[in-house]
Amino acid sequence: MWKTKDLATFNFTVMGKKGKLYLIPAPLGDDGVASIPAYVIEHLHRIDIFIAERAKTARRFIKRTQPTKPFDALTFYEINKRTLPEKRTSYLNAE
Repeated sequence: MWKTKDLATFNFTVMGKKGKLYLIPAPLGDDGVASIPAYVIEHLHRIDIFIAERAKTARRFIKRTQPTKPFDALTFYEINKRTLPEKRTSYLNAE
């Protein structure tokens, strides 16, 4: 069973391209980052492209983890109930 503070990884292929999708828990509250295991934070710091329900919330969470990369090097996409299906696929094709 997947625990909410663990990292889940899914391999996928979209239009012939292979990739990995990481599901990273984003705890509620300002002190929630302390409850995330160090290995999850390490994976988070290796990722360049993020898909989140709200980019602003994702940026705030990542900033609290003290990332090693500058924020200008990171890409954020928002996906929510209003996101068109073709946009979702294009996010997975992003490089």
